Amino acid sequence: MLNYKNVVITSTKTQYAYYDEKKKKSIDYKKPKITTKILHEEEYCCDLGELYETIKFHTDKQSMYGNDIKVSFDTYIEY
Repeated sequence: MLNYKNVVITSTKTQYAYYDEKKKKSIDYKKPKITTKILHEEEYCCDLGELYETIKFHTDKQSMYGNDIKVSFDTYIEY
């Protein structure tokens, strides 16, 4: 049976500009502002179905805001 451990799902948001109320215009950042947030961290996930449901939930939730999702995990086989 294939198992997954150290499952981490992170969300990354990149902002290239911001709106200044005083100047009434959009101002570009010199370097893009990158915000990273850990959405889900689990030590052990037993099967692919559970992993899929977790990834799908967070992807659906974050795609409304235009955020990118990064998923990392380790696999091992249990006999």
